[in-house]
Amino acid sequence: MSKEQITHTMTFMPPANINDWVMRIMTRLSDNKEYTIEIKEKSNNRSSNQNRYLWGVVYPILGEKLGYDNETIHEVLKTKFGEKVVLRNNMTINKSTSKYSTMEFENYIQKITIFAGEFLKLTIPSPNETYEENR
Repeated sequence: MSKEQITHTMTFMPPANINDWVMRIMTRLSDNKEYTIEIKEKSNNRSSNQNRYLWGVVYPILGEKLGYDNETIHEVLKTKFGEKVVLRNNMTINKSTSKYSTMEFENYIQKITIFAGEFLKLTIPSPNETYEENR
């Protein structure tokens, strides 16, 4: 017989009286079932502004210099600088950048801009700067 699994996720700020709050939740659970409770800090996914900057500024500058389209640049840089995910069989894959937190995405862009400056002698403008090509 297969076990039915119910997952409930909620986002919350811990109340000042957290012990009472936890006890109220615990009293609602059935005595004859096992539970797993996981609490982790909420992570905000990358912003649309971050994504537009990467695909509209960073990748095109690199693509022009290297002669590749944005999608190819993305795959290469995701492999070189991206976050990794280890699967159950210990195989490692690249985490999708759409799943990055805002901080992970910021770090990813920073690694790319440092690489561009050091190895390609390219200056990638920050999001609030205007790009002026030096030819």
